[in-house]
Amino acid sequence: MAEIAANAIRDARYTLRTNGDDDNAVHLLMGLAIVASSTRSTDLAREIRVLSRVLRRSRAKIEATSYLRVAMISAVAHEENAAWRDEVGNWVTELSFAEMTKDEARKLKSHLATLLRLEPSLWQSCSRAEAALASM
Repeated sequence: MAEIAANAIRDARYTLRTNGDDDNAVHLLMGLAIVASSTRSTDLAREIRVLSRVLRRSRAKIEATSYLRVAMISAVAHEENAAWRDEVGNWVTELSFAEMTKDEARKLKSHLATLLRLEPSLWQSCSRAEAALASM
């Protein structure tokens, strides 16, 4: 199932028709992230990240914290702790350098601070993201 989903995302060239309803896009990303994590499909997790990037660049009205939730779920596809930590760090760093409002940056910074308190090992992969968000 995960392989089929990953191939479908690639075949569609990372396009998603939201018909103006960005909530549906978030729900779809969350569902795909659950599939990726439950099947440990790093291939699907990678495609979800690319699709999320395309959605952000298309100016979809999806908050950074929603992308963070997708990231945290899809990152579970990585079984090894170091690979999981790197995936979370890559997602969060990418999100922290994306264009967003000050309010979104504040919320993302707050969520990141909570993550770093809960899992201090994430500091090594999320420190650039934390610094970027602290500068806003």
